Amino acid sequence: MSEPASAVPAVDRPRLIRLAYRLLGSVEDAEDVVQDAHLRLLAGGHTPDDPGAYLFRTVTHLAIDRLRRLKVQRRAYAGPWLPEPLDTADEDASAPAERRQDLGIGLLLLLERLSVGERVAYVLREAFDLDFRTMSEVLD
Repeated sequence: MSEPASAVPAVDRPRLIRLAYRLLGSVEDAEDVVQDAHLRLLAGGHTPDDPGAYLFRTVTHLAIDRLRRLKVQRRAYAGPWLPEPLDTADEDASAPAERRQDLGIGLLLLLERLSVGERVAYVLREAFDLDFRTMSEVLD
């Protein structure tokens, strides 16, 4: 039996926001995408067996759609586009701050050069350690 959509744990929200942020590079856009995914879950006529997986997949698809729309808008922008910084104070603090910042900027540059599909695949594999079968299901 599936749980009601309103019973989806709030602990999934930060993880979904991190996924959307890594794909979109904007905290505001990430929060919007996660909110839209939750609204779709609550507005749907049925409750999926795994609401967390449903939200994960919906956030990924909504982020891809938003990236496609933003790509058109960014073509008119003359300067380089880099994502806004995300406060990651609760993440691993064992590495020196300078190295983490350099790696973060390098990762942002890498993500900027990848296509939408490549970016999604990279984030799903590296950030969420999804196996390739699950990744193919999410990307379909």
